[in-house]
Amino acid sequence: MVIREQRVPFDQVRRALGGVLGHDLHAKRVASLCDATLGVLRSASLAVCAIGKGLAAARGLNPKHATKQVDRLLSNPKISVDDILARWIPYVVGARTSIVVALDWTDFDADNQATIMLPLFRFARNTAAIAADGIYVVRTSLPATTLDDTETVRSYKSLALVEQAF
Repeated sequence: MVIREQRVPFDQVRRALGGVLGHDLHAKRVASLCDATLGVLRSASLAVCAIGKGLAAARGLNPKHATKQVDRLLSNPKISVDDILARWIPYVVGARTSIVVALDWTDFDADNQATIMLPLFRFARNTAAIAADGIYVVRTSLPATTLDDTETVRSYKSLALVEQAF
């Protein structure tokens, strides 16, 4: 997989979130959620300071003020995560009658914390592969023109032959 920085325009985030949340939330709250989403996408982090810096970079704002804006949003009692999820999950799932997810629960004993990740596999080729053969997360720096997804997994699986030889 080749990882490239992709910049998502504010208008695109606004259309997506506004379409899902705009009917039930005040326009200023939707705009703040869009800003925070842009900050998360830009920073690739969920730390408040990083989101603020990501927002500042994406929108050309003062990092200190953007971080304060994110902090205020996250402490706003009028923002209900449960209410947002009740609208967001049906939007993501759409018309599908079933979904495939992979649960990753990682404990960090040193600081007594855990991280839970639940990615949704949305494409038929992924769900078919998972049902037949398990879940693979294989990363490569080669471009898809050199080694596509199928060949990447095949190459990874062939490493088992090397293991068996030892």
